[in-house]
Amino acid sequence: MRKTIILLISAFLLASCAPQYAKKESYFGGYSGDSAIIVDTSERQSISKAFMYAVEEVNGQEVENTITATRGATYGQGSNLITRGFQREVPANEVTLKLVARVVYAAPVQAMFGDDFSIEKTITFSPKPKQNYLVKGFLSEEYTALWLEDSMGNKQTELYEEYEAGVDVEQYRKQLAPSQKAAISSTDSDEELSKQEKFLNLSEGESASLIKGKLGEPDSVKETAYSFWSRRKPYTTYFYGSLGELQLIKGAGGSLYLYRVIPSLDKGSFSPAEVEKLLSVKNGRTIRDIAEKLYNQVDELSQESLDLVADKVWEERNTEKSYMADGAAWLCKVLAKSQNSRYKSFLKEVSVTAATSKLKGHAENSFELLVEDNSQQYTPPS
Repeated sequence: MRKTIILLISAFLLASCAPQYAKKESYFGGYSGDSAIIVDTSERQSISKAFMYAVEEVNGQEVENTITATRGATYGQGSNLITRGFQREVPANEVTLKLVARVVYAAPVQAMFGDDFSIEKTITFSPKPKQNYLVKGFLSEEYTALWLEDSMGNKQTELYEEYEAGVDVEQYRKQLAPSQKAAISSTDSDEELSKQEKFLNLSEGESASLIKGKLGEPDSVKETAYSFWSRRKPYTTYFYGSLGELQLIKGAGGSLYLYRVIPSLDKGSFSPAEVEKLLSVKNGRTIRDIAEKLYNQVDELSQESLDLVADKVWEERNTEKSYMADGAAWLCKVLAKSQNSRYKSFLKEVSVTAATSKLKGHAENSFELLVEDNSQQYTPPS
């Protein structure tokens, strides 16, 4: 009841007054030297829900961020969450930052009955002049984490964690994406990510300038206007050749921020090493796009690659994230379309043990499409 009352009051206040956030001149406190940029990031879970990682305060003063900008853009849009990227300049000397990771919903009523796990941490940090940093995090019911990393994915702070007693922390850490795994290391990564890995592991909310710093200028750019029929907001597409497409939308101040990663797959993308790299992605919507393309070109997949597909389904069987469950469901369809009975008993097990009805249903349908024979059955990793 207390949570409901607080949410209703918050919704009323949001609708009735515009909050005032500290400007750069205020939290710089008279500092006139070089600056750095800290970028908020997000991880969309469904059309109405996202995990967001942001700076909430600089030097004790509340600042605008991706959470507040998203809530402002979403107001009056019903159950459609309109995400907005955000970044801000900070002094290139010691600053005090309040970092937060929160679940954000399109409507207050959804927040009343949805997940409310979060983490926040106030730290001191000394950014380097003219460098870009990203707020990163991980949210789940049992384990949450938060940190800062540089534009190449190297950890720049401690990994701040909160978890319940008895939780297998190492198991959760294994779920972190390649750029996130660097946060666990006590030193910067000696092995730079390939251009493809940088592309696949871009975070929602990264700015256009940050993306170009990692990948270079796009091969071409396309502007897509607002669609009255679909109510799709205008967006910009960056094309990066064989890597794929990036969709960006305008955020606060008119700057472009990453909204969606759409990888390309060609005939050279189906070796076990390449499939493993593709399926290491932790963004559910990107996994769904990859799975759909694997489904359309399943004849290119070896049994070793199909085993990796099954590994990914097993890894994500307990997910409650809508986009990731959708991606795992498509991967079940890939196994069914392969007509390889090796995965029959595995799909039956997923149809019983998966956390979502969608994944259970697709696993059941895929199980039924495979004939029963004497094939040696796939065994999921322990």
